[in-house]
Amino acid sequence: MRKALLILFLFISILNISGQPVSDTTTSKSPVTATTKKFRNMALGFSAGYSMVLGKYGATDPKDKKSGFASGGWQAQISFDWMGKNHFGLELRYIFQQNPLKDSADHVYPEGQSYTLGTGSWSNHYLLIGPVFETTVKRVQISAQVLGGLIYSFSSNFNTTDPYSGNNNHNQGAGFALQLGAGAGYLVTPRFIVRMQVDFLAGWPGKERQYASQFIRWDEHVDPKTGQIVYEPVYSAPVEYVIKKVVTTLNPSVGVIFKF
Repeated sequence: MRKALLILFLFISILNISGQPVSDTTTSKSPVTATTKKFRNMALGFSAGYSMVLGKYGATDPKDKKSGFASGGWQAQISFDWMGKNHFGLELRYIFQQNPLKDSADHVYPEGQSYTLGTGSWSNHYLLIGPVFETTVKRVQISAQVLGGLIYSFSSNFNTTDPYSGNNNHNQGAGFALQLGAGAGYLVTPRFIVRMQVDFLAGWPGKERQYASQFIRWDEHVDPKTGQIVYEPVYSAPVEYVIKKVVTTLNPSVGVIFKF
């Protein structure tokens, strides 16, 4: 009888402890809450806008090797942010940019080339990463970032003429890129933001290409001493192209941010 009462007492005590409400302090430290807070530090952004050419990128001097002959175009960006403590975080960004060539480019023959620049466009791809600062005042979010990475450019400015075949070889330029940007957004909801941003974007794409000597023909000569016919091979001269450009643009854009 006493053992039965003791077991009943222990059973009731366990039910009483397990049924007590969890305190606020315990809730704030629960794994679910911590995970939710972590997810809210991430954001995915989309934006697009005008691409205004600056400096040598839009220059049209045929004698200047850095002239890009670019005109105003457009650009689109996708970004992923992870925010840490004290309003600082890390941002990964991809940018696509297109700037048509100016009309004068169709009459320009780059040095050592047999073809004009034509009527195409610059198509630039950027992959950038770097620190981002972000703070919110009431319903306004303010952000700034400094990003660095790579630029990969498609443009007739990097084409080269094969000295042997005379063909116009299409090449791509690659190099270092830098972006400085700042923006302000309005919090439509805690997870959805409409943002306006202005970025300065710079890239230094380049291309080096070598063409080795190639056999062209046999030349026939008569040896003046022996009178015999001698055949000598004729080779094309080796050619090396070193092309370096500077891409600089100012990019105002409008976009959205999704926090999760």
